[in-house]
Amino acid sequence: MKALPLQDNIIGFHHISIKANNFEETINFYKEFGFIPIHSWSLPEFNLEKTCMLFNPKINFYLEICDRNADMPTQGRKREEHDEYIENALLHICFYS
Repeated sequence: MKALPLQDNIIGFHHISIKANNFEETINFYKEFGFIPIHSWSLPEFNLEKTCMLFNPKINFYLEICDRNADMPTQGRKREEHDEYIENALLHICFYS
């Protein structure tokens, strides 16, 4: 089977992930826009105490909210031991493919 060109490989936008200074306030803010919490979890290896995936059925879009202490590197790959730690408020963007 022949591989698709990269520009033909993305079929939609799935979600973005952001870090929130105030976790509960941020979730309540997005609820006002029609987002519904659908899943919550924690990942101790990334210092994630609270994470929540929200979904807005009207626009078919997911939004992932992480607590302010999340230690998720944002250089696009797993950080190597010698790499500088790079961190931003926008943690990642994910496309459907």
